Amino acid sequence: MSSDRYGRVRVLQFTILWFSLFTCLSGLTNSFEQLLVVRALQGLGILGGWYAD
Repeated sequence: MSSDRYGRVRVLQFTILWFSLFTCLSGLTNSFEQLLVVRALQGLGILGGWYAD
């Protein structure tokens, strides 16, 4: 797992930053397709945070 290689705290920090970035970007989307892509990328941050613990 990447959290074992890079450290759990650093991976969790990255996933929180990733989630926060794409949460902010979801407010700036102009179409449903853009929102779908941004929310999918946001979900990767949630998934990474789930597995970092």
